[in-house]
Amino acid sequence: MKTKILNLQHALLCYNLVDLVMKSLQLTSHYCKYDRFYHARLGKYFGILSNSNGENETDKGLLQAVDEEQSEQFVTELFQYLLPKYVCFKGDNGKYLSAQSLHNNPVLVFESEDIKDPTVMHTITPNRDGTMRIKSDHFDGFWRNSDSTNLGPWILADSSDTNNDDPNTLFQAWYTGGAFRLLNLGSNQYCKRLTMSNLEHGLSATGTRLEPWSRLQIEEPVLSRKITAFLRSENAVIFGEKLLNLATASVTNNTSSVMPRVKLTLDYTLMEMKAWQSKLHFKSPVPTLIISENVYMQYGFIAVSPMFFNGPISWGASNVKSFKVTEECFIDVPPMTKMTITCMGVMSNYELPFSYRQTDELVDGEMVTLQYDDGLYTGRNVHSFIYDTKEEKIDQ
Repeated sequence: MKTKILNLQHALLCYNLVDLVMKSLQLTSHYCKYDRFYHARLGKYFGILSNSNGENETDKGLLQAVDEEQSEQFVTELFQYLLPKYVCFKGDNGKYLSAQSLHNNPVLVFESEDIKDPTVMHTITPNRDGTMRIKSDHFDGFWRNSDSTNLGPWILADSSDTNNDDPNTLFQAWYTGGAFRLLNLGSNQYCKRLTMSNLEHGLSATGTRLEPWSRLQIEEPVLSRKITAFLRSENAVIFGEKLLNLATASVTNNTSSVMPRVKLTLDYTLMEMKAWQSKLHFKSPVPTLIISENVYMQYGFIAVSPMFFNGPISWGASNVKSFKVTEECFIDVPPMTKMTITCMGVMSNYELPFSYRQTDELVDGEMVTLQYDDGLYTGRNVHSFIYDTKEEKIDQ
């Protein structure tokens, strides 16, 4: 990812920017434009505000320190995602986007309170260029930005265009500031909740990215999910190797005779981390059961366990498991000598892609199975244990 930095000379002299924050949901973004920084010590966000004109020339284009709420005004903080196959949209008023009729025209209104409402489900049809078409399942028509002067600037679910010829039927999903924004390619504006004399809380492609009315939450109408992962371990990448001191034990012989078979105990805790996520598609926090091969590092190489992982997970979150280890070592200690044993291990991170079969139970009871190829399995564990023995003579 390339980070765009403009006129930062003065700001970099003043601030120690330690963390570049990517506030992704539960996956790696398909495409992003980003220039926001986070200062860990000060707890402030840094960026170039879109409405920052500056009172003099030296103020223009410099980083500014603001709280998280203000950081939404930064010029670019956008992540593009592919939306799930079936979605429901929730507006800034907390209501689901529902299919309604206005003078026999199929409009969309933020007024439903129930995700099981049959009028709130929509189907996404993605395109190779990152755009998508959105179909109202209730009307069985694709969204279309309408410039009708007699009805108003509403999005109508009345298109049957399947050739992507009309940019008014094409949308892009961008994530910023904790919410999604939908950009319509026809108007080059964002979808927002709009109230006019003939319709309250309707969907209109007349907004800007910064308007609160353009904030959308994406939810999947899914009760439960089962994912079967097919890992591609031959494409694994190993990185971030680090040597750790796990435990140390010592014994001192102050006598003139050898102390045979002295027992030393090494106690330490090992931690394993693993996570399954999607690189391109956004997924709601739906209760998920995953069946997957169990991968781990061993002697610097990726190893596949014969035991499968089969259990509930939080998609995209780190599943951490820790366990205590106790080892007993027996050594002979020479006279007037201190013997120290140190256990060390190499901790490595790894990632590998995977395909997966996803079976969802929708809120209406329908079972849907989909196939994806954008999975990313990440993990970390300690391996390659090393035992170092140190012998020190003590003064007689």
